[in-house]
Amino acid sequence: QRILQLPLVDRDTMQLGLLQAGVFAPDQDDGSGNPFSVSGQRSESMTFLLDGADNNDFLGNNIVVNPNPDAVAEFKILTNNYTAEYGRTSGGIINQVIKSGTNTVHGSAFEFFRNTSLDGSDYFLGAVPVLRRNLFGGTIGFPIKKDRLFFFASYQGSRRAEGQNPGSLPVLSQAERTGDFSELYTGTISPITGYDLGQLFDPTSGQPFMCSGTPCNQVPVDPVIANYINDYLPLPNRPNNQFEADPVAHIRDDQFIFRTDYNLSTKDTLSGVYIFDDTPDTYPFQIINGASTGGDVPVGSGFTDANRYQSGNITWTRTISPTMVNELRFAANRVATFSSVPTTT
Repeated sequence: QRILQLPLVDRDTMQLGLLQAGVFAPDQDDGSGNPFSVSGQRSESMTFLLDGADNNDFLGNNIVVNPNPDAVAEFKILTNNYTAEYGRTSGGIINQVIKSGTNTVHGSAFEFFRNTSLDGSDYFLGAVPVLRRNLFGGTIGFPIKKDRLFFFASYQGSRRAEGQNPGSLPVLSQAERTGDFSELYTGTISPITGYDLGQLFDPTSGQPFMCSGTPCNQVPVDPVIANYINDYLPLPNRPNNQFEADPVAHIRDDQFIFRTDYNLSTKDTLSGVYIFDDTPDTYPFQIINGASTGGDVPVGSGFTDANRYQSGNITWTRTISPTMVNELRFAANRVATFSSVPTTT
């Protein structure tokens, strides 16, 4: 209940970590993507657990799935003096425990939203940027067999539409798309080359491009590049071969969580958790070439991202004696990412 009552931006349970001593927000130049660092260690030096099972993407040592707050029963960070059951890293142990079903039916439903019609406009813009955000979902828990078998499920969906401001970008004119760069001619002869200042030269020979023995700016266009230009680069819609647009990016997220608990006997308990998180995005216009796209998306084109995160674990807990408990766990994680797939203009 305390987790749900705390204000969390985007309902991110990882923000709870910043309430604990020794936990700090990462530096601005931190590229790990992790939400914080612990006890002065690097932000990549943390271990994420889900019901005590591994929840790490070892490529960047990031969390695989971050369950929504309505599905989290416990959130705990260990900053030092780890017991023997923990290890691998020295920068903090973050464990989240998923809620379970009980002998009574219980559940919740929620929706949070922001909309352009409710936002104020910037004085200098004179218009309200597009921003529509809907965050909705719910949980349900119930007994399948009283005192023995329980089930819990949670869903959270997110739909965001955000306006982009790419500014004015230079693109190829209609003639330049076919290799005709004659509009670059200035009418002024260079005293160094003896050709027009706008003359283009063949990089393989160092000589100017020729048309029937006469210098020209007709550049041969490879068919592959021609298709690339036609599919991914827009035509100019402003003077001087500039392109301007006010595109709207669409970002969504669908997260499903399932948990089953089975009391095999008074000494044995079997539980299983599975989380599926799908986050497809569509950006109709590329803004930053490089950092946000990996450098593989041409300027002026759109792109899509498709990310799927899955995590599952099974835990068998046996009470051997009043002072001895044994836990056997099996866990598996899977991350599938298709980043910056170009879309046609």
